[in-house]
Amino acid sequence: MSGLRHAFLLGVCTVGRVALGLLKGVSIGIPQRVQIFVSAQILTKVGDLLINAEQNAKTHRWRSKGRTPSVEHSCQNVRR
Repeated sequence: MSGLRHAFLLGVCTVGRVALGLLKGVSIGIPQRVQIFVSAQILTKVGDLLINAEQNAKTHRWRSKGRTPSVEHSCQNVRR
């Protein structure tokens, strides 16, 4: 399972880097403020995807051991 998780993380980071590279390549004529905003949105989406994947993995591990996620873990999604 660890190998699959590592491949997923590598894929997500690669997609984020490609998106940022494409943005840099087509940014001629686009105001710098817009470029920064779009870059921040790309990084936010990649970060959210990684955080959600980690939370889902923890939930799956707890349930596979016959446990249920704590209230604190369940409320983490609400705080964002």
